[in-house]
Amino acid sequence: MIGFFGGTFDPVHCGHLHAARRVRDALRLNCLSLVLSARPPLRHTPSSSVEDRLAMLRLAVEQERRLAVDDREVRRLPRKSYSLKTLADIRAEVGKAASVCWLIGLDQLNRLDQWYRWQHLTDYAHLVVLQRPGVVSEPSLPVRRFLEAHLTEEIEDLRAAPGGRLYRLQIDMLDISASEIRCKLAHGMAVDDLLPSRVNAYIREHKLYRKIQPGNTAC
Repeated sequence: MIGFFGGTFDPVHCGHLHAARRVRDALRLNCLSLVLSARPPLRHTPSSSVEDRLAMLRLAVEQERRLAVDDREVRRLPRKSYSLKTLADIRAEVGKAASVCWLIGLDQLNRLDQWYRWQHLTDYAHLVVLQRPGVVSEPSLPVRRFLEAHLTEEIEDLRAAPGGRLYRLQIDMLDISASEIRCKLAHGMAVDDLLPSRVNAYIREHKLYRKIQPGNTAC
């Protein structure tokens, strides 16, 4: 069973790595790949370039066991990063039999019906939903019906099929946000305890996140 964890990683931080390790171990994944969302259709334009975000992501995981970086959405630029197309590409690559898990946060589940052809995500993989600190489960009626049709409470159900199920994974997660980190960096505040050391060094070397974003005057 293999997993994929998508995100803009702007920048990748200790909360991302903590969650990735916990999921990898809880699901006993052969490998968990962090997929850089190069051009997210439902989020603001990332503050740093795709080249910098990819470089930081690689630095963050290069010494992690059974964690990897997947750059297929970067290679698809300038096309938008649709999860369904990424999963279809992954399925074609790994074959019909492999069990594939696609990780999403509870906040993403709440707005899943805004995603491109979202009802077909489970045609290619299982969805594993992670609880994020401070996020309440408030899915729309279509998403609630989708949950009822695909929800399982057994990890072994994920191993028994290549896709088709939705599983809620309860793990401890760190209350760290990339927006908080960007704000602190723009104000010259220390973020050493929030970032992997190699990522922090890269940000300092390349002078990233020094511009204060509109409406982001306090951290």
